[in-house]
Amino acid sequence: MNNFINSIARNGLSKNAYLFGLVSTFLVSPFVSLWFIIYGMRRNERNAYIVFAVFMALMAYMLAPISDLASYGFSYYRYQNLSWDQFANRYLSGDDFIMQTIEWGFSQSGIPFAFMRFLQTLIAFNFLNAIFFYKIDHSENAYSDKEIFYRYICYILVFPFVLMVGGVRFGFGVVIMLYGFHLYIDRNKLIPCIVVLLLASWIHFALFYYSLLTFAFLHLNIHKKYLIAILLVVFIVSLPIQSYVEAYFVKNEIRGGGYLGDGVWGRQLGMTLGIKALVYHWGQRLLLLPLLYAFYVNYDSKDKWLRLFFSYLVLFASTYSAFALAQRTTVCLTTCSLFIYLSLENIGSKFSVKLNGLMVICAVLICSFDLFTHRKQIILSDYWRIAQPAVYTFTQDYNMTWLFDNAGDRKGSLNN
Repeated sequence: MNNFINSIARNGLSKNAYLFGLVSTFLVSPFVSLWFIIYGMRRNERNAYIVFAVFMALMAYMLAPISDLASYGFSYYRYQNLSWDQFANRYLSGDDFIMQTIEWGFSQSGIPFAFMRFLQTLIAFNFLNAIFFYKIDHSENAYSDKEIFYRYICYILVFPFVLMVGGVRFGFGVVIMLYGFHLYIDRNKLIPCIVVLLLASWIHFALFYYSLLTFAFLHLNIHKKYLIAILLVVFIVSLPIQSYVEAYFVKNEIRGGGYLGDGVWGRQLGMTLGIKALVYHWGQRLLLLPLLYAFYVNYDSKDKWLRLFFSYLVLFASTYSAFALAQRTTVCLTTCSLFIYLSLENIGSKFSVKLNGLMVICAVLICSFDLFTHRKQIILSDYWRIAQPAVYTFTQDYNMTWLFDNAGDRKGSLNN
C-alpha cells in the first residue's frame, strides 16, 4: 500500500486517477482505505475529504443503537404499523417534524434505520467541510497543505461525533444551523440563511431559540471590554431567569420548560449525576479554556463569527445549571470551534507555540473524554466490519431482537 501511494506521488497522477484509486480502495475495505484517505488529506486533495465524510458516515451507520438512539430504533419499528394519517395525528404535533417524518418514510419503505444516520452524517460532514474550505480559501493567510490537515484533524478530535449521531436530532441540527449562519456571514445570503435556520428548527425545536439569540448578537457591536461583564451578569441572574422562563413556558404550554429551572432535564438531572459524569460534564468544558483565552485576547467585534461564538457563551452562562441545555450549548461551542480559530487567524491573530500545543493537548483530552463516556456504545458496535468490503459492511442490522437484548430499557417507546 505504501509503495502504491508513493508511486502516485512520483508519477503525478491526475485528480481523477487519484479519486478512482481512492474510491476503489474504499469499496474493497473502508479500513484499508483510511491510510489512502489520510494521505490525500495531507496533500489537500479535496476528494479525500469527501471520502472521509463517507467513512465517518459509515462509522455512524455502524454505531450501536443504545440510549436515545435505541428510542428512535424502537420508534422505527412502531412506525411500520402506522398509516400516514395515524402517524401524522400522533407524532407530528410539535414543531420539529423532519427527522420523525423521514424515519416514518424509511420504515414504510423497508430502508434500515441505520441508513438514516448514515445520510445525516454524510450531509453534516459535507456542510462542515464546505464552511471549512470556504474559510481556508478566502483567508488572508496562505495555509500549507499540512497546516490545513492538522487544523482539520484537531477539529475532528473535538467534534461531538457520538452525540451528534446518538442524539439523532440536536447535533445534526446544530450543523445545519451553522451552515445557515455561514450563508449569511460569509456569503451575505439572508433569505437562504433564514430558510436553513427554519430547517434546523424543524429538526429540533430548541434551535429556533438558539438561532434567534445568535442572529440578534450578529448585529450587536459589543466592545471587548464589556464581554466579561456581560457574561458575569448573565451568570448571576441565570437562576431567577430560568425559573421565570420555565414558569412562563409551563403556564402557556410552550415546549422547553422541562429543560429549565427545576425541570426534569434541568437541575433535577444534574443532581442525579455521579462523580464520573460530573468530571466529564465539567472537564470537557474546562478543556475549552485555551480557545476561550485566545478568543478573548484576540476578539474583534467586527468579525461576525466571533459574535456568533459569544452568543453561545452567553447561552452557556445563562443555562450552566440546566444540565441538558448546558450540554447542548457545549455542542454548539465545540462544533463551531474550528471556524472560530480560523476567524481569529484571519484577523491577524498570532498564537504562540505553547498555546497551540495546549489546544492540541486539550483536543486529544476532549476526544478521550468522549471515547471513555461512550465506551459501552462503542464496544457494542461491530466496527470490525469496516475491514470488510463496503457492500458487506452495509449488511449490518441492529434489528428489534438486538434492541431488546441490549437496550430493553427503551422498549417503552413501542407502547407510546
